[in-house]
Amino acid sequence: MATRLSGWEAIEFAAKSGLLLNKHADPTGPARGDVTPKEARVIAQKKPDVIYLDFDEPDEGDFRIA
Repeated sequence: MATRLSGWEAIEFAAKSGLLLNKHADPTGPARGDVTPKEARVIAQKKPDVIYLDFDEPDEGDFRIA
């Protein structure tokens, strides 16, 4: 089952899991799928709702990026 985390929750999950995040397009730039947790924290200072992470919940202890 796919799950979407957004904002600070997504950033912390990605940082702990070694993942990159996604960013919705907004007036500051296009949509992206290669945002590091460090860069996401800077973006989230002004617009946390543009940062998100989609992933499949684990069936047996591991997860897959959706």
